[in-house]
Amino acid sequence: MPNIPLLIIEDDRDLVDMQEMLLENKEITVLKAYRSDEIPNDLSGVDLILLDINLPRNNGFEICRQLRERWLMPILFLSARSNEEHKIKGLMLGGEDYITKPFSLDELYARIYTNLTRGDRKGQA
Repeated sequence: MPNIPLLIIEDDRDLVDMQEMLLENKEITVLKAYRSDEIPNDLSGVDLILLDINLPRNNGFEICRQLRERWLMPILFLSARSNEEHKIKGLMLGGEDYITKPFSLDELYARIYTNLTRGDRKGQA
């Protein structure tokens, strides 16, 4: 999957660095936002979003709701919140997947790959 642009919205810079290293080795371009106000307005070139729930300012659930008003690309939640209520909420708001921390980087890549190869959920809503 060469030259696939992916946006990581996560405030843990060490985790972002690990994810970026893995993904760039798979020829995936990584864009980063550590807070909601760093999310680009134009996401037309982004094929997938990795979204944390616990973020400063707006939480990931609110960000997902706002993104779903305009964009169709897959959103995968990454969160330390592992209870069923949070998982259901993330999926019902439009997330394609909900991955609990800690997770293996290989599993993360497999979930990213699966969502990117579906190819029917790109662009604007």
